[in-house]
This record gives sequence, C-alpha cells and structure tokens, in this order.
Amino acid sequence: MKGILVQTTLNEKKDLREIIRSGIIGTSSKALGSQPPSFKDRPLVFCSYVCRGYPEVYGNREGIMFETDSQIAYACPTDSFELMRSGNYLPGHERFLFPSIKEMLKRYPTSEDFKKDFQEYFRKLKPEEIYTPGILMPENHARVLYEGDYCLSTVHLWNPGCNEVTFAKPLRVKNCRMFNSKEELAVLYRE
Repeated sequence: MKGILVQTTLNEKKDLREIIRSGIIGTSSKALGSQPPSFKDRPLVFCSYVCRGYPEVYGNREGIMFETDSQIAYACPTDSFELMRSGNYLPGHERFLFPSIKEMLKRYPTSEDFKKDFQEYFRKLKPEEIYTPGILMPENHARVLYEGDYCLSTVHLWNPGCNEVTFAKPLRVKNCRMFNSKEELAVLYRE
C-alpha cells in the first residue's frame, strides 16, 4: 500500500523549518517514559504512515512529509498510548508492534481492521490485568473501569485512523515538504 511518512508537531512552524534545513528529526537523546517496555531505553522519534487504510494524522496540525533510509524500530496500527491503561502497557501488547510497515499493513490493512481485533483482544483480558487493584482502587473498581473502557464503546471515537511508526533518534530525513493542516496534507499526498 503506497503511503507517505509524516511528522506533525505541537510546536511552531520554526521547528518544521529547522527539520527541513537540517534533515534531522529528534535531536534529543532522551527516551520517553511511556515507550513500550521492549523499547523503553531507546530514544525514539514518533511519526505516522499516511495511506489509504490510515488516512489521518494526530490532530489538525502542521507537519512535514518526508522520506528516510533509516530502519524502523517498530510500526503500530495505533498510537501506542492506546495499548496502555493507568500508565501501564496491557498484557500481550507486543502483538500490535511490528518490525516493518509492510508487516503491519499485511496484518491490519486499515485502522478498522485493527480496531475490531483490538476490541476482541481487550474483551479477553481480565479487568484486574488491566486496572491493578490497590489502595486507591478496590477490586470492584477494576470491573467498573473495564466495562466503561472507551475502546469497547460503539459511540466514542477512540481510534482516529492514524498509526505510529518509530525510528531511533536522530532520524535523518530527505525530500521534506511542509503542510499546514490535514486537509492540505490530503491535497499534497494526492499529487
């Protein structure tokens, strides 16, 4: 499936201009504390792969489309935060991390394919595996949280149709092109 790598930012366009100028994303050598356990000590850059099955980016932000020759650390059919509850990764979350975009798309060609499989997986987990009871959370509270979890909702949009593709920092990029919104990205991507 043909697509394009995308980096969006919460910061201003000057950061995007610097990426285009330098050809590097992610100059900090720090790893985020919320990274999957098997990647917890690796400083990573988080991007998206926009294609027919995953047409969205995070929010309506500006960003850059780019190419790279760098090896992917992992590809995930959703933001890896969706694989967490109460600050902990769900048991078996590794099944949603792939060594390449190609393998991710083979298993989950669309975000809807992922959503359906993830809901089935989530329903098989025990509430106590997800929401660990403790001093602040009695055992019955885990059941209440589980039953009200947003991923089981049929009305709440919890999977916006974007994925997560990560690379080791610093990421060398080329052929960058800036966009100002997801609507502009859609127009540029069709060119």
